[in-house]
Amino acid sequence: MAVEAQVCPQCGSAIHFEEGQTEVVCAYCGTTVVKSSAPGGTSLAKELAEEKLVQETIDRETRLHSTGRLTTARILTAQTTNIFRNNLNGKGVLMSFTVEVLPEAQAPFNAETKAVVGLVAVDKYQPGTVLDVCYDPQDHTQVSVEGRHGVTSSSLWEEFRQDDEQIRKADEMMRQADEEMRKGEEEFQQGEEEIRQADEMMQKQSRKRK
Repeated sequence: MAVEAQVCPQCGSAIHFEEGQTEVVCAYCGTTVVKSSAPGGTSLAKELAEEKLVQETIDRETRLHSTGRLTTARILTAQTTNIFRNNLNGKGVLMSFTVEVLPEAQAPFNAETKAVVGLVAVDKYQPGTVLDVCYDPQDHTQVSVEGRHGVTSSSLWEEFRQDDEQIRKADEMMRQADEEMRKGEEEFQQGEEEIRQADEMMQKQSRKRK
């Protein structure tokens, strides 16, 4: 049977598609990898579908944040996708969740939802994690993720900001290291120049003696 290879965009592991397969879950990091389109460029339809999915997720979060009821939920399943997004707060990936919603004074119910999670926080959104969510009491299929329950500054957007802050600190450390290397090179060159000048003086003195 023919098998096609591709690289996971999340972790770089090899992904193998059997004949007829269009999606495979990476065995290493759990990312759902979609088979690349045929040579000739990225599928516009695929890009539009991904953008629509992200926009629907954001619209649902915005609506339920204003009109829904806040409660807690426990993650039953968590799956990263190969849909990545950048914003002013950092880089994130769209995740799919199955959650058990735990409304007060009501029976728990299961629902599926999605959220764009900062890459630095993906490992924190695993089965068993308790979330703060908003839900529509009239439509239990409408659930949005607010963040991890009981964790200060754990909103999705705050985790984006923390991701961006870590990147900024790493960039600053690299800049300082480059500056120290540059100063070291200047000091080394200065030392070589002083040695060269000392050699010239010694040669001149030697010639005078002769």
